[in-house]
Formats: sequence, structure tokens, C-alpha cells
Amino acid sequence: MRTLRVALVLTVALALAAAASAAPGNAKGKGKGKKGHGVHGVVAKVDNDGNHGTITVKVKAKKGGTAAEKTFKVTKGTTFQRVSGKKGEKQTGSAVFADVKAGERVAIVARGDVAEKVTITGKAKKKAKAAKANK
Repeated sequence: MRTLRVALVLTVALALAAAASAAPGNAKGKGKGKKGHGVHGVVAKVDNDGNHGTITVKVKAKKGGTAAEKTFKVTKGTTFQRVSGKKGEKQTGSAVFADVKAGERVAIVARGDVAEKVTITGKAKKKAKAAKANK
């Protein structure tokens, strides 16, 4: 009788483990869609042809490397958003492609070289040395 009970408990435990690994939220590899890659930087150039065009972003290099420029295609499916306000009091609002200007800081979520979401975070900060040289 005890052997039957142990076998039943093990069978239930195995069934629960199999169900948990097959759950959609835990899928690995092929079942999962690729997430977009995020890029932060300063807009270097904008080519706007209505709903389509390109945004070239100057991306800061990690640990002393040289800055690189990345160009992203803008399509009808690209969404735009503007973030304003100080830390802790940030407000988001809608924006359009025409709102993106050279010299603004942006965060772009892209799939390959196509921008899916563009968040305008504000004007680029001037470096301290440049500010002192102008005085």
C-alpha cells in the first residue's frame, strides 16, 4: 500500500513538472519572439519623407571606445513618444516623426535596422569643457 502511495506521489510530481515546463510563459528558444534591441543616443541626422524615412543616432561607445552612428528606418508601424519633466515627475506624451530633430536625445527600440518605438527624451547635454570655453 505504501509503495502505491509513493508511486502515485511521484507520478503527480512528474506531471506537474512537465506541465510547468510546457507553460507558454516559460517557453525557450523557437517559441519565443525576438525582443527589440534598445539604443540610446543623440540624433545626428533625420531624413523625413512623411511617414517613412531614417533617423541617424550617434551612440556613445562603452569604456573609452569611439562613438558610432547607427541609422534606423522609420515605417508606418513606428510609434513615437516624448518624455518630459524632472526625475520622479516624468510625463509622457504622444509625438510624431516630425518632432524628431537633430541634437535631441532619443531611445530607440529596433528590430534589426527598423525602428519600432522612438522615445524623445530631450535636448542633448553640453559637455562641461565646452561650457567653460564659451565663458
